[in-house]
Amino acid sequence: MNSNFLCIIYHLYVATQSGLELLPFILGVVFAAITTGQLVSRTDRVSFKLLCIIGGMLIMVGSGLTSTFNETSTRGELTGYLLIGGIGVGKFFDQLPFFFFV
Repeated sequence: MNSNFLCIIYHLYVATQSGLELLPFILGVVFAAITTGQLVSRTDRVSFKLLCIIGGMLIMVGSGLTSTFNETSTRGELTGYLLIGGIGVGKFFDQLPFFFFV
């Protein structure tokens, strides 16, 4: 994720407001990690490699979209772009250890 830029934007807020602004990213990571883990453990049709590839693609898309943030970005854009990046991070990093152990 474009973490340096997010730190610069949200550093200007009070700590509570900054945490609330990053909530879409955090919720995206949590829910994507839970659903990805359940898909891999309960089905044989979904490959963890495919989910890592999809997650990596979502990370790239989310990073590209967050690089377009500026002072006139709407709340919907901020929420949507952070959610896309969070889902990508959740899918990718949840399945990453399988590459080393399988």
